Amino acid sequence: MTEAEAIEFLSDVAFVAFPSVRQCLLTTDKYNATIRMMAKALAEIGRDEADAVIDTWVCGKVTPPKYLRDTFTLEIRACALEQRRRKAEQQQREATPEPAQPRVSMRTIQTMQVWTDRWLPLAAMVRSGEMDQRDAIAKWHAILDEEWEKVRQPKGVTS
Repeated sequence: MTEAEAIEFLSDVAFVAFPSVRQCLLTTDKYNATIRMMAKALAEIGRDEADAVIDTWVCGKVTPPKYLRDTFTLEIRACALEQRRRKAEQQQREATPEPAQPRVSMRTIQTMQVWTDRWLPLAAMVRSGEMDQRDAIAKWHAILDEEWEKVRQPKGVTS
């Protein structure tokens, strides 16, 4: 925003919403120099962004910083830049397509079924003491070898 736009914003919006900041400004010896410095702080944001910050403060969506007389325009700029950053992130998220959900193949389901149907009972037997852990692992290796042979065999061929 230009210096003239910033001074207009301060006079018409900011000082109306926060009159104590204006009162503080009127007590300074160098009113014009101070308001130009305040305008300079708002140079990198737009009028609509500054208006939005004041609106969020006045409406109570965001609590304005306390004792902001000396840093008033710096706080407006910081809030506007933060809102700009959030908006850009939101637009980036909306522009980025959702990654495709991984498809579960029939082979994955079969593998999980082998796990639940054959390994979990072995693990339960080890926990209950019915089977030694080494025996359970040896049996599991035999199950894996058996399943591997099923995968390696061409369809329709039986041994």
